[in-house]
Order: sequence, then structure tokens, then C-alpha cells
Amino acid sequence: PIYWLFGGNLLPLRLFNGLLGAGVIVLVYRGLELAFRGKALITLSATAFVALLPMHLAVTASVNNDVLAELLTVSAFYLLLDWMRLRFYPAA
Repeated sequence: PIYWLFGGNLLPLRLFNGLLGAGVIVLVYRGLELAFRGKALITLSATAFVALLPMHLAVTASVNNDVLAELLTVSAFYLLLDWMRLRFYPAA
């Protein structure tokens, strides 16, 4: 739909992929925050590692659906961690 909306211009597609890549980084941070509650150094350093991987940056800058697959995988990871926290540690 973005391709058709902008008449085949690739720049909006690359920006949309960048937005999806930013969503991946946010969900990685939130998932690590759930897994390592109270350990900000681990959470921030692991998130920075994921954000600054050269291959992640290259894939995010290209026009493909790899970033969407990555976003869906990280979303499932986050939902599973949240479910486990609610199920096994309801007071936390």
C-alpha cells in the first residue's frame, strides 16, 4: 500500500522499514526490561548491541519484509515474557 500510495517512490518504503526497525528496538528493550528487572546496565547494553549491529542496520535500510518478520518475532518474544511474568510471578 505504501508503494502504491507514493507512486513507486522507494524513500517512503525505506522510512517505513526504519520505523519497523525502531519498533524492534523498542520491543527488545521492553522484553529485556521484563527479563532483567532492576538491571538497567544489562538492559541498555543489550539493546544498544541489537540496535547497532551492522547487519540489522543494513536490513532495516533496505526494502524487504525481513524487518517485519523480525518485528513479529520480537513481539511474540515480548508477549511470551509478559505472559510468563503474569502467570508465574503475579506479585512482581
